[in-house]
Amino acid sequence: MQTQTRRKPALPRYSVLALTVIIIAWLTLTPKPLGEVEIHLFAGEDKVVHAILFFLLTASAMWERRPRGFRSILSPWIPLLCALFGALIEVTQHYLIPGRSGDLNDWMADCTGILAALTAALFMEPRHSCLRPKPRRRITPPAS
Repeated sequence: MQTQTRRKPALPRYSVLALTVIIIAWLTLTPKPLGEVEIHLFAGEDKVVHAILFFLLTASAMWERRPRGFRSILSPWIPLLCALFGALIEVTQHYLIPGRSGDLNDWMADCTGILAALTAALFMEPRHSCLRPKPRRRITPPAS
């Protein structure tokens, strides 16, 4: 009888999520995270960065819940906690960080990233994907 050995994961559990939280906290809660460097690519790039960061946060949180099944991936707690984290960041920036200001539009961009991650999860889950063709039902003729 053969015994199957489990492979150890390449990264410790929740490490990607923890790294994402640390990066977001550093970029949003330090007065000048990039020093004196200012990068201006286009108008509203700040909102795009917020959406991307919170997409990554939500996606990494859902990825960590993946072994527990699809229903746990779409747990309502994940987007709610991510949105509360974004709101907490904006309040902290407004009241506690000199040189930073809280912005409702930044929080809305955070929520846009969260919704994009939830949408991506729905499309990527094969059992519930909108892109997967529905199986045809076989119609059997009545017995005579």
